[in-house]
Amino acid sequence: MLGFNNHEYPLNIKEVRQALAYVIPRQQMSNAAYGTAQGAGGTWKEVNTGISPTMEKLYLPQDKIDQLNKYPVDPAKATQLLESKGFKKQGGQWMMPNGKPFKMTLTANADTSDIVTSFDSAAKALTAFGIKADVNATSGAQQDADQHNGDFDAGMYFVGGNDPLNQFDAMLGTGQNYASSGNYAGKRGLGFGPKVDVPGLGNVEINTTLDRQARQVAPGPKLNELTWDYAQMVNEQVPYIWYATKVYQFSYSDKTFTNWPPTDKNGSSPLWDIIGANMSAGVSLALQQGYIVPKK
Repeated sequence: MLGFNNHEYPLNIKEVRQALAYVIPRQQMSNAAYGTAQGAGGTWKEVNTGISPTMEKLYLPQDKIDQLNKYPVDPAKATQLLESKGFKKQGGQWMMPNGKPFKMTLTANADTSDIVTSFDSAAKALTAFGIKADVNATSGAQQDADQHNGDFDAGMYFVGGNDPLNQFDAMLGTGQNYASSGNYAGKRGLGFGPKVDVPGLGNVEINTTLDRQARQVAPGPKLNELTWDYAQMVNEQVPYIWYATKVYQFSYSDKTFTNWPPTDKNGSSPLWDIIGANMSAGVSLALQQGYIVPKK
């Protein structure tokens, strides 16, 4: 996940974030880190719904996903969006309305070599477009502190969760966005909102609203409805870009246990995704559903 500092100028302008989505090459970023072989470790994310492909299959019908902007790499559209907000290109460099050059630094944990590789790919594309960008690969503790404190341009995030509201909340709730507790209480973090117009909900305080809904809304029509509301908002506002889904591979033995959860042709399934996000909870859920039983 590539998250923007939505509080910092000019990233606080929606059209600028949309322009970046038309420049940042998500497939190229994924391929640079994971290769092109199917199931090799990660797959690129074509539609920025704000949630994982697994959750999309469960909660968003394809006809709804098809209504969303795919933001293909399109420098002409990015140019049009930037010019509409008063940006000008001079000598191959984009200048902001205040006369300063538009530059960006992408922050990553140096130990996550796959993400550093992906971000290098994004930085090269941005620089070629005229937004000089580089990658700051630093310690995990420093990267985490900088992003929670709001001292960054764009940074790396991991998102998991057992339902779509938990995934939206992982990015836009108080854990990363205007934290209300813990070591970073009172810090901006992602800086998105906090008041945001959400289709179907109106103008809400995004971080606390998502915190509450992630705790209280059970599976059913209301969860499906909210998933669509937030998917539209993330797709339009682009507070972050889900550029790739990392595939974790787990080994298991059929020597003493059988009836392991089924997978699709890519080796994935909702149960295995949950096991990957939380091993103990995932295995417990698989057991409850009748999987992973001792051989007789």
